[in-house]
Amino acid sequence: MLTHLARNAEGSTRLLTWARTGMPSYEYESADARAADIEAGAGRPAKVLIADVRRTVGALEEAATGMPPQAWRRLIRYTGGQEHPADVVLPSRLAEVLIHHVDLDLGFTPEDWPRPFVADMLTLVDVHPVPESAFDDTEFPGHLRDRTRRLDHQIRGFFPELRCVIMLAPRQ
Repeated sequence: MLTHLARNAEGSTRLLTWARTGMPSYEYESADARAADIEAGAGRPAKVLIADVRRTVGALEEAATGMPPQAWRRLIRYTGGQEHPADVVLPSRLAEVLIHHVDLDLGFTPEDWPRPFVADMLTLVDVHPVPESAFDDTEFPGHLRDRTRRLDHQIRGFFPELRCVIMLAPRQ
């Protein structure tokens, strides 16, 4: 999880650099390259992982601090093709950190998420009742798939927002 957060910080830094300089860049070269980078760094010792997170978060902080006001309005493109003004990069990073903080299993749970964060995430998904047999959960990792089976609604949206809703689903 720490390698994932570090690579996300790098991708966010590249997007802010694009917005600041006007020179197109990428969040990740591709979804496959993202997965490979995360996998390659996952088995490192904790001390190395923590140093990686600190280094990449420091670079992201520097990139954000160096953004002129007009750069926040420049369009950037995420790996999945979504185009947004650069002002969504930091809220997106916050979502990554809050959601994956839960994955670290350190006692931080979805109930600890700030209410404004949860409210914002829930506005980004389309939820409506649907028979359980119609819900296709094959795109979710196994640890989330079990929770989707207990939902009685079909949910559509980008994965971070979907994950927010799933993690708030009742546990059995």
